[in-house]
Amino acid sequence: MKKIRKSVSALLLYEDKIFIIKRSNSVLSFPGYTSFPGGKVEEGETLKIALLRELKEELGTDIEKYCSRIYEWTEATSPDFNPRRFQNTYFKIELNELPDFNVDTREFSEYRWIKIQTLIQEYQEGKHLFVTPMLPLLKNINDDNFKYVRQNVDLPVIEPLSGLLQYMPLSNTLPPANRTNMFVIGEQKKIVIDPSPKDKEEYEKVKKLIKNLCVNEIFLTHHHGDHHQYSNNLAKDLNIPIGISLDSKQRIERKNANYFDKIQIKIYSEGMSLCHWKNQEVNVYEIPGHDEGHLGLAPKNMKWFIAGDLFQGIGSVVVGGDEGNMKKYMASLKKVIALKPDCVIPSHGIALGGTAILEKNLRHRQLREKQVLELLMKGRDQSEILDIIYVGLDTRLKPFALANIKSHIEKIKEEKLLPI
Repeated sequence: MKKIRKSVSALLLYEDKIFIIKRSNSVLSFPGYTSFPGGKVEEGETLKIALLRELKEELGTDIEKYCSRIYEWTEATSPDFNPRRFQNTYFKIELNELPDFNVDTREFSEYRWIKIQTLIQEYQEGKHLFVTPMLPLLKNINDDNFKYVRQNVDLPVIEPLSGLLQYMPLSNTLPPANRTNMFVIGEQKKIVIDPSPKDKEEYEKVKKLIKNLCVNEIFLTHHHGDHHQYSNNLAKDLNIPIGISLDSKQRIERKNANYFDKIQIKIYSEGMSLCHWKNQEVNVYEIPGHDEGHLGLAPKNMKWFIAGDLFQGIGSVVVGGDEGNMKKYMASLKKVIALKPDCVIPSHGIALGGTAILEKNLRHRQLREKQVLELLMKGRDQSEILDIIYVGLDTRLKPFALANIKSHIEKIKEEKLLPI
């Protein structure tokens, strides 16, 4: 059972405006998300004391000097599939005048007063990352008796960006993850990305959803089973095509020659258009390394980049085997970083603001390469390198860590980094 921490948030209201912050892309929790000031409740604190302390730390002022009313409004608890869970209490604070803030910019990259309807409109235009409760809170801001209730659905779903639905069916993926994100995007042409339910029960939920959403096409980011399990059944049952790279199609067929029988196939490659989001053309990007046929997606305005397994919000990426290549993987990281998307979205985990996570992964791989090179120069073999670098690793994950090491060694040899 995951521990649920208590937290508080302040809805600061002045006339028809609300105070919002945009969390820095470098913070651990919800980087890049538009939110309200607040934070964790410390041991021994009441909710109100915690709120006032957080506001003093973040905004540099005693907010009680400016408010006519401050009260607990509603609360929301993170669902059980979240890696870290919080029970968050939202306070409404009605102000007599605009406070003189001295904002701590270490956690916030932006902050401003904005009309509530303008904020809702900006979200609908795809300009903000929202946690799930944010939109209903804004829409019900004038209802003092509003109680937030999470929607009861067959499959967990969030909408971090308007028009980008992220469903999370259970899948047969690597621990610690147990779900693979299934995205639904598109306007005139609706696309479902990586449907891969783990069993027949989950399959029926996914099939019902896709049918109700009137999806036109299945798109697979790459050939690994936790991204396409039962996708061929879905395509046949719903009579819709599958979009995929040529390499991924061939790899799936090598394992199951009949996988695509009686299914229309669309082959995608770099620069091809898939659909539209907010009137923006969504294009395909080749991002090999984790998998040779790996494809990513992004609208032309780079408001987001669906990166598949280029990084993980839960766990770490495996780069190895005949489909993996560390040199290409690091080049793909650099490629997406250079595109400067507003946020990057993995197949396991949530959307993250900016490219800080990709830059961190790149530095990590560069450090691993340095460690492997130094140990090779000392005459250590692969199994010894594994035990030295991955101390205390879960036994189930050792084959995947060894695959990473082998891929690093192949890159080192290809680039002739070892002295002769």
